[in-house]
Amino acid sequence: YAYWWHRGSLVAELGWQPYWHKVAMLIAASRHFRNASAFVWVDDDIVLTNHAGTDMLAEALRREGGASVLVTRDPLRAATLNTGIMIVRNDDAGRAALDELWRRATAERDDGVSLAFDPQARCLHEQQALQEMVWSAEWAPHVAVLDQREPSSRGSPLGGVGGDERGFNLNTFLRWSHWNAEREETLRFDADAHGSGWLPGDFAGHCSGLSPLRRAMCVAVLVGAVKR
Repeated sequence: YAYWWHRGSLVAELGWQPYWHKVAMLIAASRHFRNASAFVWVDDDIVLTNHAGTDMLAEALRREGGASVLVTRDPLRAATLNTGIMIVRNDDAGRAALDELWRRATAERDDGVSLAFDPQARCLHEQQALQEMVWSAEWAPHVAVLDQREPSSRGSPLGGVGGDERGFNLNTFLRWSHWNAEREETLRFDADAHGSGWLPGDFAGHCSGLSPLRRAMCVAVLVGAVKR
């Protein structure tokens, strides 16, 4: 892997919600690094926790040979997918999908929502745009939504070095129900999909939907559990 670091937001000058920065970064990468086979975006509240076992990013690409954009399901049953980890092949279909995502940010909608500018209380921004692409006949063949944990292999090794690796897994979540003072509401996660929770030996843990304090605690737990 080659890593490209960037400070700040590529969409700040546009006044867009910062969630769209990941799409801007992926588009920029596809234009600058033509020889790369694929690009991966990882949210900054995700920790890669198993460096000793199977590379699940490469495994996802191997399993989904026909799709150019790969994401996982979201633990919440109401959401189709989660964009915390986005894998995009550097091919025509992958670049076209990114361009379509970008177009949808400011496209006029019947519901009056602006995916670029509206707050999270009204929409899910790039995640909603990609979710709606999955529902369309034109784009569905190009987007793969993977289970966070392969149901049939739960508890069985995939063949990597780590002996307690639990089969294919990607973007599993570590979080706790709690009162969020910033949102002034209780966030409950006990209805998260079965198998979506992070377990020791998983490839990557995601600290999503947490208050700043609990997010810091979550990241600390994941960093302490990293296998090398």
